[in-house]
Amino acid sequence: MPRTPETFRPDPAETFEAEFMNTALISAQEFMQKFGLRSEGSHDDSKGIITHSGSRPDGTKVEIKFIKGANYKSPAQIEQEYKASIDKEKK
Repeated sequence: MPRTPETFRPDPAETFEAEFMNTALISAQEFMQKFGLRSEGSHDDSKGIITHSGSRPDGTKVEIKFIKGANYKSPAQIEQEYKASIDKEKK
């Protein structure tokens, strides 16, 4: 099947940073646009906190933070565990 916008499914994120710095950036930008905010960028503090920030011309600011949980599993890890459990059930 050819990759089209309707059928394309990106590979699951391998890390917290990939999931929330890249994947969530689109959702964060869409959220900000709904409130008239302009995205000012994203920051990874390398300590498990990803921040997306934005502002409006009137000085209103927003920060959207994703804080890595102690039991965080990446989407790729969850998918791998799921596939392993299916394979185990088949045996």
